[in-house]
Amino acid sequence: MDARKVRSRKALQEALLDLLEEKPLSAVSVRELTERAGVGYATFFRHYPTLEDLLRAIAEDAVGPLLERGLPLLFGDDRRQAARDLVRHVGENRKLWSLLLNQVGGAVLREQFGSAARKLAESRPPARSGAPLELRVHFAVRGAVDILAWWLMRRPDISEADVVRYLDQLVIRPIEA
Repeated sequence: MDARKVRSRKALQEALLDLLEEKPLSAVSVRELTERAGVGYATFFRHYPTLEDLLRAIAEDAVGPLLERGLPLLFGDDRRQAARDLVRHVGENRKLWSLLLNQVGGAVLREQFGSAARKLAESRPPARSGAPLELRVHFAVRGAVDILAWWLMRRPDISEADVVRYLDQLVIRPIEA
């Protein structure tokens, strides 16, 4: 992709994140977004069909680094360290994740994280006992994402250490069972 396209996409993404701090996605117009981004109105449509698609692209770009930290939570040798790494990453990018988990990105995040986790689950031996691994992974992914969303949106005063403890109690231990 040429440098101009990269700059335009970056400007649109940053402008949307700024606007989402002020109002919900449903109240943002393409014209307002392009003015904030400093790009032409038609430029938006050369990159994204809708505002939802722009938000989805932002979420998809952000998911990679989150997956690197989150998947070891489900399958790593040191799941508690993975939980600390995941929570630290989300905490360091609190603005981005607060917006993504509260908008369309939450669904994209759950789907991408779940898809990657299911692929890893397929390569693992069958569950020792209890619920099938695929089902445990599904609930673990939803649980981890919901705990992070709850922390960022409803209880931002809670420490990272407490969030790690909740992940351990509600996600890690049940997976290990």
